[in-house]
This record gives sequence, C-alpha cells and structure tokens, in this order.
Amino acid sequence: MDPLSILGAAASALQIAQLICKLGKRILEKRKDGKSLKNIAEDSKKYIRHLEHWGREIDGEAAKACKELETILRQVTDEIYELSAQGTVRKAWNAVQLRFHAPKFQTKLAEAFQEFQLRMCIEGNRQSKKADDTLAELTGKLKDLQITAKTLESLPETSSAISARVEAQIASVSETIRTIEIAIKSVQQQVQDMQQIFTTSIVDLVSSCIEKDGGNTRNKINEVIERMNVNDSTTRISAEILSDREPITWYGEGEEAPFMLWSLDGSSDENSEPVKPAARFNGLELSTSPSVHTVDDIFGKRHAADEFDNNLSRMKRRRVKEVTPYVSLANKDQRLHMLREFMPPAIAEKLAKEVPKDVLKEALSMTRRLGQEYRYHLFCRIIKNQCSTIPKLALLEELERGMLAVHADKLNVQFGFAVHWEREVSQYYFDVSIEVSRYVYFKFLRVNA
Repeated sequence: MDPLSILGAAASALQIAQLICKLGKRILEKRKDGKSLKNIAEDSKKYIRHLEHWGREIDGEAAKACKELETILRQVTDEIYELSAQGTVRKAWNAVQLRFHAPKFQTKLAEAFQEFQLRMCIEGNRQSKKADDTLAELTGKLKDLQITAKTLESLPETSSAISARVEAQIASVSETIRTIEIAIKSVQQQVQDMQQIFTTSIVDLVSSCIEKDGGNTRNKINEVIERMNVNDSTTRISAEILSDREPITWYGEGEEAPFMLWSLDGSSDENSEPVKPAARFNGLELSTSPSVHTVDDIFGKRHAADEFDNNLSRMKRRRVKEVTPYVSLANKDQRLHMLREFMPPAIAEKLAKEVPKDVLKEALSMTRRLGQEYRYHLFCRIIKNQCSTIPKLALLEELERGMLAVHADKLNVQFGFAVHWEREVSQYYFDVSIEVSRYVYFKFLRVNA
C-alpha cells in the first residue's frame, strides 16, 4: 500500500480504537440499569469484530493487546446477555452482582483497556514514522530535481519545454509531500485524542514502553533527541529571519500601501482588486509568500526544515536573475514569509514571456547599474538642496516621483500660455493653463501681470 492509504487506514483504526476506549470507561463506571447494560453489550459485540481483525493483521504486542481485550469484552457481553435471558425482577437485583463489577475484574479490565490504548498509540506513531521515512525520500528527490532545475537555468540552450517538465515534477513532488504531511498530522492528532481517554503519566508510559519494547523505545528516544538538536538548515533559516529590532510594516493592518509610480497602471488581480505591495521594510515595497509548513514544523521536523532551506537557498542564488529578488524572511501568523521586492505581476509575466533569458539577464544588470547611478543623483540633490529635515526629503521624493511619472509616460502634462491686451483698462493679462492627467489635475487661470 502507498503511504497515504496506510495513513488513512491508521487514522480510521485510531478513531474506532477511541470509541472502544470510551466503551471501557462506560464499563468501568459500573452502570446498573438494564438499558445501559444492553447498550454496552451491543457496542462490545460490534467492536469485537474489529479487535478480531486487528489481532490477525497487526503484529507483536499490539496484536496481543487486541486479543486480550477481545476475550474480556466477550466475557462482559456473555454475562449481560445471560442476565437479559432472566426475568425482569431478578435483572435489577443481579445487576449489582455482575462479575465484571467485582474489584478484581475491574482491575483486569482497566489494565486491558490501558494496554490496548498504549499499543494502538504506539502503532499509530509507528505508521507516522514510516511516513516520515517516505517524506525523507521524497525530500531527497525534490532536492535532486531542484539541482537539475538550477543546472538547466545555467544552460541557455535548454528548451523551455524541458524546464517546464522539471518544474512540473517539482510541483508534483511538493504537493505529494504536503498531502502526506496532512495525513501524518491527522494520525498524530488521533493519537493525542486517544491518549486523553485513559490518562497515564509520561513516566509510567515511558517506563512501560522501555520494559516491553526495549531497543525500539531507545531508538524512539534517540529520534526525539535528534529532532531537538539544531541542524544546519534551521541555523541558516534562523539567520534570515528579521528580528524584532527590524520592524516591518504590514499593509492591511491599519495601514494602507502608499501611492507609488505603478499605482498609475491601474493593475488588478483575478478578483478585480488593485495590485499592491503586501509590506514595507527599510523603504522597500515588498510582496510576500507564506511557507507551506508552520514555524513549529520547520523547526521541529528535519525534512520540513531541509525542504524550506533548499527553496530558500535557491531563491538567494537567483537574486541577480529575478525581476522580484529575494530580500529576507519574516515571522507572521505562525508562518515564515518570503519577502521579495515588489513588482506588478503583469510586468514580471511579460518580461518572462517576451524577453529572452540572455537579454533579460542583461536588462537586470542594466537596472542595477542605472539604479546605482540614480542613487548617486539623489544624494547629490539632497546635498545641493540642503534637505536636512524629514519634510524636505518628503517634498524631494514627491517631485522626483512626478518627474519619473512624466518620463515613463504615466503622466501627461499640458502647458498653455496666452497674453491679452485690454484697451479699456490699458493692462496686459496673462492666461496660464497647466493640465495634468492620470495623476493629479490642476488648472490655474488669469494671472495679472
């Protein structure tokens, strides 16, 4: 069976096992009325079939626990059915004298249910561990595909069809990994829920496991210790996360994205919402994408950390080749968000589709060169205009943005000038008209000279 089918069967079995353990609690409550006893007998008969099946299909101590509990439930069922065959008058009296209400039998019953609970939890964890091993293999395969994709990117003669197939395989493996992780979480949640039915202290549980499972338990403890150790992936990831001393502004949380040059495009997404940056950091407008795994998973599961680290390393290597290069990581809502320089998606898509790779690579180099020179120009303007206060800097920014808008044909400016001589008053009048469209609209008329 494939991992998903195994995990699905494990989750289903654990759900039934929970119902069996709840049945045990009802039996241990020593209910005396005939209706409750009849319900216990009917439920026991139903669950005995599952215990018989598990006793044949499961190996080791778990099978033994299922068979022992099956035997005890048969004894309980037989006694209740024997009572039901007797008269109604004696039924109420004999309910107090049932053999499975005796202290010795109750102790045996409680131990059988707790042993069953423990073994089914161990079996669920064992299936999760097998799935974890499969995840490790898939993560290795994903890493190989990412290396292949990186190699193909460095070869200009590689056809886009081959690159697309590799990217499709990467997406398929990533989706399989996510699906298996969801299934593992479901099994682990079932195990946790089951552990709450008959609560046992951690010390008792571990002692019981060590006594009965020996080396297997030591291997499990070693695995836990290994997961607790910080590996290279989590170290690299931690180094990329912005600290609290480096505040990032998230738009949509009481703060709106400012008006920028690309706001004049009127671009919108598939929901007809304006395309805007998601955050700002150190003056950079950013787009963000949350991690698939939660922060706890990334720092608690090696395969999740390795997968995220591989994607992060790939993005960092591609910074000089990306229209929207990687900037940093930020922790928000239990996810690690990839921060990238914002660029309207329509522009990035057109560049990718219409500009050859070698030309796009040179175009990115050109933008970096001109960007460096533009910074030099701005610093010279700041010094020349003595912009030594925040308001002066803000004014300079708006003036420069206006000039950029005109230069980029995002802004249309029309200037009109006329001189009128009026004989009656012997005066010249100057009509000045300035019209600005697609940005701000101004109009001034009739200025006296």
